[in-house]
Amino acid sequence: MAETAVRSYGDRERWLRDDFSIANAPKTLISNSHLGQLIGNYQANRHLSPNAFRPAPKQRAENPSATSFVAVDREGSAVACSFTMNNNFGIGRVAKGTGIMLAAAPTGRGKGPTALGPIIVHNKNSNNFFFAGAASGGIAAPTALMNVLARTMMADEKLGEAIAATRVHHGGAPDITFYEPGLSEAAKSFLAQRGHHIAATPTLGLVNAVHCPGGLPRDPGTCAIKTDPRGSGLASNASE
Repeated sequence: MAETAVRSYGDRERWLRDDFSIANAPKTLISNSHLGQLIGNYQANRHLSPNAFRPAPKQRAENPSATSFVAVDREGSAVACSFTMNNNFGIGRVAKGTGIMLAAAPTGRGKGPTALGPIIVHNKNSNNFFFAGAASGGIAAPTALMNVLARTMMADEKLGEAIAATRVHHGGAPDITFYEPGLSEAAKSFLAQRGHHIAATPTLGLVNAVHCPGGLPRDPGTCAIKTDPRGSGLASNASE
């Protein structure tokens, strides 16, 4: 997970412009050839330095002031949404006569868009829904969400266990692999021996997710909806 994150955040410097527009067609960024190129230099016993990228990753002002939600109906129609006012309480002012608090501009005092990346997993052939997730937490939001997605969709963990599991994160710059308290000593030793500079941090992202391993609407009895125990969100379902 840490090595995948290094490559993703390193590659970001090539295609994400300073005004947050994208320099490359999105389809090329998620193509098999491009993803294969990014992971092609992976070595199980060695950490890739972010300085291997040209340009090298740089620290960006990211946006921790975001939230997210997911919603799914019994037919498998799903929404995953992340949104922000680009700062705590936007600009801290209410538009006169409206009661509407104004958002900060997405540049300047407003921060980067990294946290705003929800995910939906759907099989277009069977028309079944399997996963929807969205996260907040600034620079760590994408890796938090990918931690949960990988554990559920690839490792077949239950959603509650996947969301509660200890996370790791590497944001490209600085060259530090952060981990949450509770990560095993074996895992920390594994990282350090491979050249990772590691550091503890209290929390890495907040995730909201729905997972239906049997597919929806095919097998609704397999569905679970969870909010992150690190935060104070709400998870609820309703049936007739």
